[in-house]
Amino acid sequence: DGKKVIVVGGGKAALRKINSLLYFGAKIAVIAPKVCDDIKAIKGINVHESNVALDILQNADIVVAATRRADINAKIGTYCNDRGIMVNVSDNKELSSFLFPGVIVRGDLVVGVTTGGMRSSQERWGHTRSWQMSI
Repeated sequence: DGKKVIVVGGGKAALRKINSLLYFGAKIAVIAPKVCDDIKAIKGINVHESNVALDILQNADIVVAATRRADINAKIGTYCNDRGIMVNVSDNKELSSFLFPGVIVRGDLVVGVTTGGMRSSQERWGHTRSWQMSI
């Protein structure tokens, strides 16, 4: 709650991560040369349409690398890991210090489900099955 999060990337992958973080009260800044309208429409986040300078990441509690470029994501992941900053690299679980779970909320109960980095189709199957569980 209240953690400073920097999301690098402005597309669909970034949007999915932002939506998960919002539920938990994160203070989110998005940095990308181009940010999709769905992200721009989210109230309460800061959007910066520019390239990221790696040194700005040291101001974050958590960093999400969700660009379309694996080389940029890897640089962000390595930078954060070298400095002990929690990082999720959307296309590289080995560089990630944490993974984003699918979140199921039923009243006060919050359950996180992760595939451990499996492919998206397997993740969607697991997500669908988890909603069928009776909690």
